[in-house]
Amino acid sequence: MAGLVIGCRAVQLLLVSVLLCSLASTTAQHTMGGGSSLSVEARPQPFLVSSDGTFSCGFLQVGDNAFSFSVWFTASRNSTAVWTANRDAPVNGRGSRVTFTRDGELALADANGTMVWTSRMGGVSGGRRGLTISLNDTGNLVIADPSTGSTVWQSFDWPTDTLLPSQQFTRDTKLVAGYYSLNFDNDNVLRLLYYGPDVASSYWPWPDLNLYAAGRTNYNALRIAVLNNTGVFLSSDHLQAQATDLGVGVKRRLTIEQDGNFRMYSLNESTGGWTETWSALLQPCQAHGICGGNSICEYQPSLRCSCLPGHEMTDRRDWRKGCKPLFTIGNCNQGAAPPPPEQFKFIKLPQADFYGFDLAYNESVTFKQCMDLCLRVCECSAFSYRLNGIGKCYPKYMLFNGYVSPNFLGRSIYLKVPREFNESAPRVIADSAATLACSHNVTIVKVSPDVYGKATRNSGKWAYLFAFAGVLGVLDLLFIATGWWFLSSKQSIPSAQEAGYRKVMTSQFRRFTYRELKDATGNFKEELGRGCSGVVYRGVLEGGLVVAVKRLAVDVTPIGPDRARTPEP
Repeated sequence: MAGLVIGCRAVQLLLVSVLLCSLASTTAQHTMGGGSSLSVEARPQPFLVSSDGTFSCGFLQVGDNAFSFSVWFTASRNSTAVWTANRDAPVNGRGSRVTFTRDGELALADANGTMVWTSRMGGVSGGRRGLTISLNDTGNLVIADPSTGSTVWQSFDWPTDTLLPSQQFTRDTKLVAGYYSLNFDNDNVLRLLYYGPDVASSYWPWPDLNLYAAGRTNYNALRIAVLNNTGVFLSSDHLQAQATDLGVGVKRRLTIEQDGNFRMYSLNESTGGWTETWSALLQPCQAHGICGGNSICEYQPSLRCSCLPGHEMTDRRDWRKGCKPLFTIGNCNQGAAPPPPEQFKFIKLPQADFYGFDLAYNESVTFKQCMDLCLRVCECSAFSYRLNGIGKCYPKYMLFNGYVSPNFLGRSIYLKVPREFNESAPRVIADSAATLACSHNVTIVKVSPDVYGKATRNSGKWAYLFAFAGVLGVLDLLFIATGWWFLSSKQSIPSAQEAGYRKVMTSQFRRFTYRELKDATGNFKEELGRGCSGVVYRGVLEGGLVVAVKRLAVDVTPIGPDRARTPEP
């Protein structure tokens, strides 16, 4: 019995010893010397942990079998990254490795051994023996020389999209998220900027305000900003923002996000969740380019994008690429004569505006004069008219940064479209979850013929098109009747020959999908006429065959010039 007890105790001691060794091997350090490394398969074991346990550093999953080397708040439920080495080049989930070399260089290698990122890419480091790497309690990843106490490289100098307390933001640093960035601009002012594929613009502080009204100054040689430990964000251009939960002891971060807003968050350590405590933009649609060109941003109460009437999404997976028109307003090449004004009409979009891209700015003009100006200028695609004591006219050559706001009282956009444009067609709308819906929230504005010339409809053209559609209908009926007669007739027709007739006849007809008919008619662009059961459109099939397509509808209400109205300025 005694031997059995001794044996059991020996097994217990062995198990405890193995457990302690296992815990020791998985306990991350906050400082390492050269030659240290971590493979991606070792996750969730971190590479480094700050001495107070606030921050961790290691591999974070950013996609299917895709990982980044990042720093994050340890208590954060979703391990929200506050710095990332390889944000634009994630590594494979197998075989990848991060190494702090004996030459003092931090290096990240992909599964095939390709070097994806090194600390040399972010500044001067490496080439010296005896360097150490550590993760500080501030969240700063530092390569240092213990012999001199100097910092060779630090992540605080190379932020990605987040600023941490005590981390200095200088003239040489920038926060970036997609097309959006935060940096000190050429006028020494801290700004949020949109850098799209085609255009760039500043949207914070609000460009309609002068710097004094926005509480800023460009007499700012320092160009430095910092978030302190109490939750106050201070900039040398006189910006001062503070968290709603002002005070010490709260773990915070400032992050620029994919929607273009710049927000401050506080961490709830008991749940691991984040609470927004300040934001640069009070209205999310103030961020430029968020819905792309030829589209409108609306917040009600979630952010929603919608194409302008007569437009469709350029890429149905990405609203940032905006919408493209399904019509043309004429040849606007230099030297070409502009189309006659009577070929156009305007669609009113209430309480909407597009910031920037004005052809001109005119004051003390009437609504009619502003509309006349847009009609005469070929490049004008819309105009904005405001009556605030004096009439203000803004003709637009590009429709970008558009949004709807209840604060836009007395402000509307008037979209220039061809007179034959079908204004009852549904608009493409999507919310932040990219779900689609339809809207008919437009008002038609009639351009009076007595003002802009005799607006004739070219009745000969319409008569020809109606006649053409009628002839096609008669030919179809004759063709079907003839085929039926041949197929039903059994007079001395051999069975093989009858089968041949059937093959020939049935091969002449096919069923079209709605998408095919939509493409053939250019999204039901050119209307030939209306009836009690629907609208007839002109279409062109593959091979150039012109057809008439009838789109059946219920309760189709014609919207013509007799139902249109001219808005009062």
